Amino acid sequence: MSSSVVTGANLKTKPQLTDTIKESCLPKMLCELAAKPEYQLSEKERELLRLIRSPTMPWMMNIPPSKWYFAAHMGELMRHTSDNLSGPMGCANLWPNCPISSKKLMKLSYKVRV
Repeated sequence: MSSSVVTGANLKTKPQLTDTIKESCLPKMLCELAAKPEYQLSEKERELLRLIRSPTMPWMMNIPPSKWYFAAHMGELMRHTSDNLSGPMGCANLWPNCPISSKKLMKLSYKVRV
């Protein structure tokens, strides 16, 4: 995929959409969730972040942190900065190729049953 910003119109196939969600949208969503104060999160959002931040993460076993852990960590760092690129806006700048809002992605997750 090129370095240009991806939009919904650019995604022609289901595999392209799946890859974009996995590589850009999910990390951006995790970052945005972690950038918010915990009191603003739903119970499902808090549970998701607890799972990602679990102390049994692979880095404890000398394996590099996952992209999910990295995304949540970046959001947490942005929560504590005070410039105009902090918080959720900073996350969108880190993952600009996601054409789907994090809010919409969370709504979709409520419909998925595991």
